[in-house]
Amino acid sequence: MPNKNYQRGFSAEKRCQEELEAVGYWTQRAYGSKGSWDVIAVCLECTCLIEVKRQKRKIVKQSSIEHQFSEVIRKFREIPDAPRLNKELWIWFDKQSVAGEDDYRPAHWQRYLVTATKVIPSARDLV
Repeated sequence: MPNKNYQRGFSAEKRCQEELEAVGYWTQRAYGSKGSWDVIAVCLECTCLIEVKRQKRKIVKQSSIEHQFSEVIRKFREIPDAPRLNKELWIWFDKQSVAGEDDYRPAHWQRYLVTATKVIPSARDLV
């Protein structure tokens, strides 16, 4: 039986695939995820190499993203740039209670495009 962290990561990867497939991408998981990406997604406009992470708490600062995921970013930057190739970091944040309130922050994705010199928040909505 897989451990809890594996199951959490697997469910985020499957959610990523399902969202991409719902808008017309062909996807495939990289089983074992020992490479530079977890999911490859292909459509007519582009090919996306996606590393999927799952977090319990929202990361607010851009510098924190770049620090916490520096190894992922380094691996993506080793992949040569090509026309219509996107290297993306998708972070799934679980639903969280808001301190002192009876309210919750909904679970959601935070997506980033990794370039040779920058990590750019992605405003692209899939659905």
